[in-house]
Amino acid sequence: MKSGIGSRKRGEKTCSFFTSAFTDMPCFIVGSSPFINKINLNKIDNNLSISINRAMFKFKAFISMWQDLSFWKTDSEIIRKTECWKVCTSYSDPENCFYHFKTNGGEYKESDSCDLLYGSGSSGPLAFCFARAMGCSPIICIGMDCNITDNKTD
Repeated sequence: MKSGIGSRKRGEKTCSFFTSAFTDMPCFIVGSSPFINKINLNKIDNNLSISINRAMFKFKAFISMWQDLSFWKTDSEIIRKTECWKVCTSYSDPENCFYHFKTNGGEYKESDSCDLLYGSGSSGPLAFCFARAMGCSPIICIGMDCNITDNKTD
């Protein structure tokens, strides 16, 4: 099967069932900046939440989201053991274990489906678009800043 927008791997699980599933419910999006190490994330454990990348290891997220193959390569064992819904791009899930969304590059914009998100690069705006496609309101973002220490970002 050709790759690209609209095509799927055989047996691939889509994110369609998330679309409009949480209309008017608040959602917390937690990025993986150093700031999240300074706050008690347990207070949002029982709320609708989306963790981005390694933030999934810091609290009990409802959904964990990533799009980088390198994250899978370095942390696949922990990712497998972490209890939550896992959503990612098909190329960041080489074993086809989780639910997949597709991205359509260009500017970030709202989508009416959790299966197709618009924009590319940063996972934070994609998580926001995912939460909007789920119908969430309000959306509270935590730890979306970037800190450079010793010439490395967290």
